[in-house]
Amino acid sequence: TRYVSLATFLATAIVAFIFWVIAPHLVRLLFGESFIESAVAVRWLLPGIVALSVGKIFASDLAGRGAVKYNTWLSFVALLVNVTANIVFIPIYGIKGAAISTSISYCLMTALAYFFMTRIANSDTAA
Repeated sequence: TRYVSLATFLATAIVAFIFWVIAPHLVRLLFGESFIESAVAVRWLLPGIVALSVGKIFASDLAGRGAVKYNTWLSFVALLVNVTANIVFIPIYGIKGAAISTSISYCLMTALAYFFMTRIANSDTAA
C-alpha cells in the first residue's frame, strides 16, 4: 500500500500541477470567456482530488482487511464537513467556497483513512 499510494500521489500531483497551469486556458477554449471564473474553482478542487486519489487506496486497504465500516464512517464525516463548510464558505466565496469545502472534506477523509489504516495494520502485525 505504501508504494502504490506514493506512486499514485506523485502521478496525480504532477497531473494536477499541469491542470492547475492550463485550467484557465482549457476553460476558455472549451466554454468561452464567460466561464473563465470557473477555472478558480477547478484549481481549488485539485488538492482534494490529489488527496482523494490516495484516500481511495487507503479505503481499499481498509476494506481488504475487513474494516469496511470505517469507510462508511469516513464518508459520513466527509459529508458532514463538506455540508458545514459549504454553509460557511459559499455565502462568502461562492463557487470557490464550494470547491474549497470539497477539498477540505476530501483531505480530511484521506487523513482519517490513513490513520485508521495504519492503526489496523499495526494491530494486525501485533497479533
